[in-house]
Amino acid sequence: MRRERDLMRRQSERIDRILVVRPRYVGDVLLATPTLRNLKESFPRARLTFLASPAVTDVVERCPYVDEILVLDRKGQHRGLAGKLRLIRDLRHGEFDLAVVLMRSFSSALYPFLAGCRLRIGFNTEWRGPLLTHGVRYDTDAYEAECFLSVLKTIGIEGGTCSLEMRTTSEDRAFADAHARGDGSFRTVRPGS
Repeated sequence: MRRERDLMRRQSERIDRILVVRPRYVGDVLLATPTLRNLKESFPRARLTFLASPAVTDVVERCPYVDEILVLDRKGQHRGLAGKLRLIRDLRHGEFDLAVVLMRSFSSALYPFLAGCRLRIGFNTEWRGPLLTHGVRYDTDAYEAECFLSVLKTIGIEGGTCSLEMRTTSEDRAFADAHARGDGSFRTVRPGS
């Protein structure tokens, strides 16, 4: 165990480019912010790229821990086999040292593997073990933000709080003010959340 930790420490010292895979929904992006924060604090000089669906790019753009967004457009340029190959080529051009796969699907681990990411960490689910260099068990009873943080433990990043962050713009605040009820409160419904 100690030998593996020493190896991980040496490998993690050479991390200059990080890919985080969690592209789907706004809530997922918010739950990933503690992990993004810990990555940036642990590797302050590394370039952090977030693979995101078009639906969440505006939220990811406001995250202070993300340097670049790579859009995963499953209905457009990444549709079908040719699109998947284009995505793999784009990931390969990123020359990522570390891929942090926060999704649990097989394909989310397959893309960084085929792109040649040196270290690939994530949940050991959906038959993904051979695609990851370091896998962790997904705890279905744990808070999702804690599960995401547990992935970082595989490369020796411990601790961190689960406090979520979402940055807003003055336009966002003006919109909220314009749509607030008389007492300043809101009523929202988010099906599927």
